[in-house]
Amino acid sequence: MPATPASGDQSASIFNLFPKIHAASDAAITNAQYKEEMQKVATYFADNIWIAALIIIFMIAIGLLIAYISYSAKAGLILSVKNIEATKKELGFKKAYHEGRDYVWKLFGQDVVVGLIIGFAFALLALLCFLPWIISPTDSSILYGILLGVILILPAIVATIYIGILLKTASRAIVIDKMGIFDSIAHCHKIARNNLGNVIVLWLIQVGISLAVSLILMLFVFFIVIIMVLAGAISALASPILGAIVITVLLAAMVAAMLFALGVFNTFLSSYWTLAYRALDYLAHNKK
Repeated sequence: MPATPASGDQSASIFNLFPKIHAASDAAITNAQYKEEMQKVATYFADNIWIAALIIIFMIAIGLLIAYISYSAKAGLILSVKNIEATKKELGFKKAYHEGRDYVWKLFGQDVVVGLIIGFAFALLALLCFLPWIISPTDSSILYGILLGVILILPAIVATIYIGILLKTASRAIVIDKMGIFDSIAHCHKIARNNLGNVIVLWLIQVGISLAVSLILMLFVFFIVIIMVLAGAISALASPILGAIVITVLLAAMVAAMLFALGVFNTFLSSYWTLAYRALDYLAHNKK
């Protein structure tokens, strides 16, 4: 008979291998099945390329439709706030939306232009950070690139904030003063340069309000989740189906309330920057 070990540690370690081998085999089988299913989907779309093209065209069409409605509503809200302040009369939703459609493509073009400028600027910054390593691929060059990135990140943040302010005010210049894309950006840059202190104060007020609203919304979500869990647990004691229904209803109500609150807050911010632009524009034209 072969000699048995003095303790069961060795035999136990051998038997512990079997669950690991089983788990690894299950993972390998699952990955193989996943890859097989993905390959089937890819093969299907490759054989029916027109279906993939239709899906892409449909998604693009939906995106353009949503963007068109969004820009029309944005311009309509700007016009409505401007009209209320100037004449104390409301345009009404239908009229504001109808008039806002005239500015859709200018607002869209402005976002594209600013987005390209920001993208080019960040690509240039990334190139500058990688430049030491490209010139001399050593450990010290990587360190120099990291230090350069740390030095440039603060100006980049400041420039991003400033461009964001320009974008907010320039969109008002397009709608209220009927300016072109580049004329509106140049006009708002001139306004901001001549009223830099007021612009900084306006931005700080927005940041403070946004932080306060974010905190309130987080507390709201926290308490609603607690209520939802407690209500679902109590209902589940009577019936698991009833618990699932209660949780689903409360979750839907929370999502609807959050969407409504965010809509109100975004409407407030849009009105805030419309009034801010009119005030800054007035100061620019009446500054001695």
